[in-house]
Amino acid sequence: MRNAIPAMVMQNEVSECGLACISMLADYYGIEAPLEKLRLKYPTSLHGFTLARLSTILNEMGLPGVPVQFDYDELDALPLPAILHYGAGHYVVLAWRSGNNVCVLNPSFGKQLLTFDALKREISGFALIIDEQEKRVLPGDGKAKTNKNWLPSWLSVKATSNVPYIYILMITTFVISMAVFIIPVVMSSSLNALYSQKQVEVSWWLYIISFIGIAGIDLLNGIFSANVVKRFSHISNTSGFRRLIHQPLRYFQKRNAGDIYSRFSHWCGALRGKIALDNTLRIDWLIALLSFGVMFWVNPLLSLVSLFSITLMGLISLWAAWKDRIYTQKIEMLSAEQNDFIMETVSGIHTIKSAGLHEHRQIAFAQQNKRMVQALRNYAVYNKIKSNLYQLTGNGETILYIAISLPLLQSGAMHFGTFVSYGLIKQIYGNYMSKLFFTVLQKNEIGVIDKRAQDFLFSEDASTNSTGTTEHFQRSIRFDNLRFAWTPECNVINELTLTLHKGECVAIIGESGEGKTTFLSIAAGLLMADSGEIAIDDVVQSPGQWASMAFMNSTDHILLQGSIRDNITLFRSDYTIKEDRQISHILDALGIADVIEHLPGGLNARIREGNSGLSAGQHQRLLLARALYCNHELIILDEPTANLDVTAAQQTMTAIVEHCRQQNKTLITVTHNPALLGAFDAVYQFSQGRLLREGYAHEQ
Repeated sequence: MRNAIPAMVMQNEVSECGLACISMLADYYGIEAPLEKLRLKYPTSLHGFTLARLSTILNEMGLPGVPVQFDYDELDALPLPAILHYGAGHYVVLAWRSGNNVCVLNPSFGKQLLTFDALKREISGFALIIDEQEKRVLPGDGKAKTNKNWLPSWLSVKATSNVPYIYILMITTFVISMAVFIIPVVMSSSLNALYSQKQVEVSWWLYIISFIGIAGIDLLNGIFSANVVKRFSHISNTSGFRRLIHQPLRYFQKRNAGDIYSRFSHWCGALRGKIALDNTLRIDWLIALLSFGVMFWVNPLLSLVSLFSITLMGLISLWAAWKDRIYTQKIEMLSAEQNDFIMETVSGIHTIKSAGLHEHRQIAFAQQNKRMVQALRNYAVYNKIKSNLYQLTGNGETILYIAISLPLLQSGAMHFGTFVSYGLIKQIYGNYMSKLFFTVLQKNEIGVIDKRAQDFLFSEDASTNSTGTTEHFQRSIRFDNLRFAWTPECNVINELTLTLHKGECVAIIGESGEGKTTFLSIAAGLLMADSGEIAIDDVVQSPGQWASMAFMNSTDHILLQGSIRDNITLFRSDYTIKEDRQISHILDALGIADVIEHLPGGLNARIREGNSGLSAGQHQRLLLARALYCNHELIILDEPTANLDVTAAQQTMTAIVEHCRQQNKTLITVTHNPALLGAFDAVYQFSQGRLLREGYAHEQ
């Protein structure tokens, strides 16, 4: 069964906009094809998919996709929904059109309403449409979609329903909220008594004590609420960070660092408001309903005026919810883009300064910043329009309220005390309904943030499925017929087979870009091969099971903020000061002991990436000290001497190999330096995704 409009799907990886569009088309035709499953079945390269490839994927799902080229004046003739080639290498879904307006589902920014002219400025003239006459669903290729939750996410309180003490907090907040009715009761009884000229004594002291007591309870409830929020935020933030860092290496290689940072930081910020917002949804509607009941009992006509006003505000809120989602998505994406640009600039400042790219980066930043501030300006204008609409509606209700009430007061049909108390109750009703509307808007914004966070919260690292860990081996490690591909068209590793014996030191040589680093990542348990087996002592391992046995040092490793000692021991909790002698021996073997000794504090000197006081070669050897210090039995090094001169490279490699032989550790090293090969037990040539034995270098 078709849906009226495809459900919005946001892309997570930098180049999966095409897959996101396919997921949306599948949703329209009632086929369950979530982006997570498509990503696993059709892995994409950093350059994305062609229209032809997207057409093939749709055909495999039983949806005959037809790539077409059209002129701009033929855009309104395309059968919808359709996938449009948009901008530079991007895809969007054209969902529907009405008059001169179109609805575009953009995997980067979300749902957008554009004019035909605005759309024509972005598209290339290529599209992918569905041939309705040949459409079919192949057996096993798609499942009928399951029914979604009938309650929209911006009205759901499920996310906080299991938070400890949440219902105690709800009850106490509700009891305190009921205190708002005390003042209308006091005003009504007091003013009616005054104008009736009856001697009625008002128990002021009772009301005063009540207010003081409620204020005290409200303070305690506020402290209690802050503690609940703190606990919820702390646990959720910590759990979210754990899920993020346990994502497989492939996850980070296919995403921008700025985008990951933006998603995580916005998600953490949204957590702090969830409890208060959900409690508002749980409680305030009941207070508003009680207020309306009292108003209707006092005067049905006046209550209907208030109901009409609130209904109008509700319609404004629905419009605002849609606009808020668009602006939130756009600002988040622009923020992630700007964060990534700034981080790239800071980390690559040496390149920028040496190449004289200051003006280029300034212009690029100015262009990005212009888009950002323009989006923020548009958001501010929209918020002002929204605020004015609410204000006009509220003022209109007040005028009608006075216009209807004055004749009733003049005729005696309404007492003055009732008039005043009704106004106060109307204010209570309006305040609580407004809180509900604004809560819905905020929940809607948080829903966007949560949806973007699903990528790291619920993607499961394959290594976590392991039944156990392998930390030691006695005889051998065997890699048997391994295959791995970043894209379906090209196998980086193709039927690779290798057997490593305990204590063996091997070198791998080969052309750049062949896949050597990819193999090292698989050997270290950081990447999972698409097929093949890895056996340790003839026991086949599950994905990631042996990761704790291997230590890999690659060219993208960095120094962490801490002391020299921390960066070598990698913050080992069981480290003792007696091991400083071992560290000094390692640093001496690598030729940097004197350098470290002359740093302020020696091993206690505080360093971090980009501010270590070390040269590139010294920096690299300090990172290698980690590999020599660790107690892992399999050491994997990727270009360990790339930044060293001939003498330092020879000294460093000799120290590494001698250390591994003394400790009976197994060593795999990728190198482009042929002068170093004589130190190894065996040398392998990496070619066409396989390892070919070159010989036993140290015996020749």
